[in-house]
Order: sequence, then structure tokens, then C-alpha cells
Amino acid sequence: MKRLISTSPEITVRFGYEYAKTLKNTDILGLIGELGSGKTCLVRGIAKYFRITDDIISPTFLILNQYKGINPLNHTNIIINHFDFYRLKSYEELHSIGFDEYISDMNAINIIEWPSLLLNEKFKMKQWKKIILKHGKESNIRIIRY
Repeated sequence: MKRLISTSPEITVRFGYEYAKTLKNTDILGLIGELGSGKTCLVRGIAKYFRITDDIISPTFLILNQYKGINPLNHTNIIINHFDFYRLKSYEELHSIGFDEYISDMNAINIIEWPSLLLNEKFKMKQWKKIILKHGKESNIRIIRY
């Protein structure tokens, strides 16, 4: 895995913007990290790349925020499904919110904070990318592995 040291939220957003260039429709990206490690900042950068102007907030209580954007490479519409599985305990809960339909959408990229439920048997065969964010020794430092 590659490693980046971020010294500010702005650098984390910029990393998200650059990383977004590697994403394509139907990708599933898991963001692994403790509270306050920069997961939502990274999603802000991804959203910026896809020309999304909405406020990007963690969907902790909603489970899903959906954003409509434009792919700058081919100027087609794209949807970013931003999930937060922090409060979910089982795959059945995922199923009840229609998760399978969201990740089957050919015009969507799926970003998941707290993706431990993807370790479920059902997803062992699915390809998904991951980024690990950790707090550094100083309060402004984040270590990003991708």
C-alpha cells in the first residue's frame, strides 16, 4: 500500500480529489478509520472532483447520503452513494435499506465509512478498494494508506 502524511484537512481533501481520478462507475470504496480520522474530508475531495457542490457530511444517522455529479472525463452523470455503516450490526440491515440495488447501479460510485460489514461472506468475492486513515502523533497529522 502507498502512504501519504496529511498535515491538514485541506491536504486530505486534495488527496480525495486526486484519488477520485482512479474511481469508475460501480466501484466500492471502503474508508477505514477511527472517528475524526478524515474519512469525510476525503469524501469531500472525491465529491469536488465529480463537480458536486452539495455540503458533504457524514451520513452517520441517515446511513446514506446520495449526491449527483458529473464525471469530468466524459461529462456523464454520476451518483455518489456515501454510506456510513457505523450503527449497522448485520447484513440484514444493509439489505433492508436496499444496499444491493445501490451497489448494482451502473452510474454510481459507492463510498462506505466503517465498511466492516463488507467482510461478510457475501462480499468476499466482490472487489472493493480500501483506504485506511489513522491519527498521527500530533493532532493535525493523518496517515493515509491506499
